[in-house]
Amino acid sequence: MKASFLPTTTYGIRAVCEAGWPTPPSLFEPELGQRMMEEMFEQATLADELGFDWISFSEHHYAPLLVPTPNPSIFAAAAIQHIRRAKIALFGPILPLHNPIHVAEEIAMLDVLSGGRLLLLFLRGVPYELRAFSVNLDETRAMTQEATLLIIRALTDPQPFSWEGKYYRYQTVSVWPGLIQCPHPPLYSTGNSFESAAFAASQGHGLALSFAPLSYIAQVIPHYREEAANHGWEPQEDQILFRGNLVAADTDEEAQQLAGRLATLPHLKRPQSPPAASAPSDGGERKASPVAPVLIGEAQFCGSPHTLVSQMKALNALGVGVVDLVVPTGLMTQAQVLHSLE
Repeated sequence: MKASFLPTTTYGIRAVCEAGWPTPPSLFEPELGQRMMEEMFEQATLADELGFDWISFSEHHYAPLLVPTPNPSIFAAAAIQHIRRAKIALFGPILPLHNPIHVAEEIAMLDVLSGGRLLLLFLRGVPYELRAFSVNLDETRAMTQEATLLIIRALTDPQPFSWEGKYYRYQTVSVWPGLIQCPHPPLYSTGNSFESAAFAASQGHGLALSFAPLSYIAQVIPHYREEAANHGWEPQEDQILFRGNLVAADTDEEAQQLAGRLATLPHLKRPQSPPAASAPSDGGERKASPVAPVLIGEAQFCGSPHTLVSQMKALNALGVGVVDLVVPTGLMTQAQVLHSLE
C-alpha cells in the first residue's frame, strides 16, 4: 500500500473562521501568509525524507482553507525544489474553472520539471467555488469529462489538431513542452459517484475517493472494477486511492482526544450543498447515480501507528492501494503535524 501526503496549514486568525467564505482580503497578513506557505514546504520536505510515496497538491479559492493554493501547479512547481524523491500528485486542477489547453501546458511543464514524477487527478469542483466563478453547475460534469479528453489528446497527439466540442472549441492545439512520461502521466478520476466511477473505468483512469464511509467504498470499488472489465482492462492496486483525515499520535488515547476536537474546531464556514444521496444497500440495479456522503469533519485515520496500520489494512482489503493523508486544519501545531508524519 502506498502513502501520499497533502501539505496543509492553519492560517491562525479566528476572525477568518468567523468571517466565513469568501474570506475578506483585508484579513490577510503578509508575514502570516508567508509562514503559512513555509510550513507547507516544511511538511512536504519531511514527508519526502520519511519515505512517503507521493506528495499531493489541491486547488481551493477565496479563503485560507486546508490548502490555500488557488493554483496548485504553481505551488507544485515550487515544491519540486524541496521534494527530491516522492512523486508529485497534482490532485487538481478544477477543470470547469480553467482553459484546458493551458492546463495541458502546465502539466507538461511539471512533468519535465519533476523529471517524470507527475501524477494527475482532474476535479469537477465543489458547488460554492463553482458558483463564485459563474459556472453552470448543471454542466460541470460534462465540462469536466470533455476537458479531460481534450487535455489527454493535447498531451499525446504528435501533430497539431483542432477541437470542436460542446464546451470547448479550438482552431489549433499544439502543446509545448512535451512530456517525459509516455504516453502521459498516470491519470485518476473522482469516484465520489457511481457515474464518475464508470467514466474513470471507461477511460482506463485510476479511481480517487475522498472522505467517504467504508460502506460506500465497499460498493463503488466493485462497481468500478466491473466497469473496467467491461472495457477490457483490470485496475492495478495503486490505481485506487482514498483521501482521508489523519490524526496520528503516540497513543490511541492522545489521538482520540485530538480527534474529539475536530468537530468543535472553528472551521471556516462555507455555503452548504444539498445533502448527498445514499449509495444502494444491495447489489441490484442502480437506477440513480449515488454520491458518497462526504465526512470532512471526521478523522478517517485516527490512533497510534499500530492502530493506523490496522485501519489502512481494512481499506486495503476493500481494494484501496493508496492512502492520501490530510492533517485537519487547526487540529495540531506545526510541531505536532511533523511528529504525526514521523
